[in-house]
Amino acid sequence: MKQEEFIRLYADRAPIPLDDRTLDNLRAASVKGEADKREFRADREGLGKDVTLFFDLLRYAYSGYPYFAERADFDAIRDSLLASLPDQADAAWLRDALYEALRDVIVDAHFVFRGGHRFDRPVHAYFTGLTVGAATDGYAVLSPECAVFPVGAILSAEALRDCLFETLPSPDGGRRFLVGVLSDTPRETLDLGGIPVPLHPCRTDGFENPGGAWSEWEDEGVKIAHDASFDGGWVRSTNESLGKSGDAHFERGLSHRKDPALVWSLLGNPGGDSSCPKSFIRGLNGYANWQSECAVSGIAQDGDRIAVRWSLHASERTDPGRSEYAGRLFVLQNKETASSGEAAVCFARSVKGAVFIGSATMGCGQFGDLNVWRLPCTGVTFAMGYKVFQMDGFEEGRGLLPDYWLDSKTPWEDVCRWIRDCGLNG
Repeated sequence: MKQEEFIRLYADRAPIPLDDRTLDNLRAASVKGEADKREFRADREGLGKDVTLFFDLLRYAYSGYPYFAERADFDAIRDSLLASLPDQADAAWLRDALYEALRDVIVDAHFVFRGGHRFDRPVHAYFTGLTVGAATDGYAVLSPECAVFPVGAILSAEALRDCLFETLPSPDGGRRFLVGVLSDTPRETLDLGGIPVPLHPCRTDGFENPGGAWSEWEDEGVKIAHDASFDGGWVRSTNESLGKSGDAHFERGLSHRKDPALVWSLLGNPGGDSSCPKSFIRGLNGYANWQSECAVSGIAQDGDRIAVRWSLHASERTDPGRSEYAGRLFVLQNKETASSGEAAVCFARSVKGAVFIGSATMGCGQFGDLNVWRLPCTGVTFAMGYKVFQMDGFEEGRGLLPDYWLDSKTPWEDVCRWIRDCGLNG
């Protein structure tokens, strides 16, 4: 979402009045505590009531509605569903029908139905195996991995237009690029000057985490701090197993403050509690800030009426000049880095000169902080956000892009080797 869209759709949005009937229906559908897991068959009338309520919930309780309503006619989608209802159907049928009607409209990894279906549409990187560098007549092939073009072959700038992904530079500072494409659907080939070249999914995205929420080690003089998760339960169990108490993340960050280089790995981190990465960066850097704006929807009194109103919140602008870490921070990220894992990437921007390496993050966080809702006639239950976040460079599904892309099955080893080769570890 662009900043001007956020201001127009949320910051300047007028309150939306609610009549008593709609307000009562919304309150009745709200789930507090453990949701009732029973599901039912319903006749056409009951199905119609649930469909109508579902679209009312989108309009009045979903933070993504103002944004997606500019891209689709929700009333027309609702009316089409109502016109096609069977005489009877169960909850699974309605869940599938709602998802299929909206899957091409809503992009929101936090929006999920109990029992299946999430409105995520992740954009993945696919690479050819080619690494190229600038040459007089275009780009010269540097790597022998792709059999289609030999080392030294020259590809034109036109053939590589929109296909270059900057990767780790050579030790002498020469810029290097991976050749590939970003796509929200699987891709098997890339046309380079009329020649189809095989593609493979970015190998860094296939990384598998070891056990435990976090771990620390050293690779030939390069320190690595790996956070596999910020999930509260997993973090607590890891801390207990290691005999840690108090703010272990702050203490971990503090322990690295004198390191000349640190690799902070967020590979595979699906998120959890964003206070964990904030504490780590605060310990390492003395300063941690996540620059963002947030709009929160809520039902409140508006004069003599009840209405849906938006309240706006913003953090301070990130000032790397307040950074106290004198070393170099290298942040590893991939497509499985999500939600509070992406907040960690944002907190890391507080560190002066931080470098981000790997692939794009998941892109799960534009619409968040979930409420749970249950449709009364069928028991269909789902969760959707009531907050919308505006973050620099973030796009739902696309995620936060790295400074340097990496296509590697061994990302830790490759980054540590590069740090040593470039003399960045001292």
